[in-house]
Amino acid sequence: MPDSEARRPARPTPASTRRELERLERDLDPTTPTQAEAHLERYRSFAWLMDESIKLPIVPFRIGLDAVIGLIPGAGDLVLGTMGTYALFVAWRLGAPGPVLARMLGNLGIDTLIGAIPFVGDLFDAGFKANTRNRRVLEAWLAEPRRTTARSKWIFVVAFALLLLMVGLSLWLAWTIVSLLLTWLRTGSFPA
Repeated sequence: MPDSEARRPARPTPASTRRELERLERDLDPTTPTQAEAHLERYRSFAWLMDESIKLPIVPFRIGLDAVIGLIPGAGDLVLGTMGTYALFVAWRLGAPGPVLARMLGNLGIDTLIGAIPFVGDLFDAGFKANTRNRRVLEAWLAEPRRTTARSKWIFVVAFALLLLMVGLSLWLAWTIVSLLLTWLRTGSFPA
């Protein structure tokens, strides 16, 4: 485009409209200090309520609504897992990277899956405290983003490797049991 045909300047925006647009951008931007602090403070309160709000008599241990609601068979852990996704929403709103979100999702998944086991899972829920763990991960990421992101990547890689190992061992064990059963059905006795 020739210099003589340079773009015309845009029509100036009235000062009141400009101020209104700036206010809207500031209010909608989750990374402004006031919005980020408000999101984090709400999540801190949520994590405390879910994991540490009830002091047990006699023993120096605190539980939260997570352990109490988890006592409801089946539905309790499903509801708690759904409620726990609030951590992911807050982290996403604050701009947390994928590895941090994956680590938080892993904490939530472990809590939900093991928590679904009757009685043992309820005891695990009381000790694991996924919401408190996710709060710590989020606060660590806000304090040291690079270090927490790198650590989250390694934790995710190790967890994935352990998952593959568990699946492999489970398949080997299933194959061994099926082989033994087939041998027993054919011969009438187990191999020595």
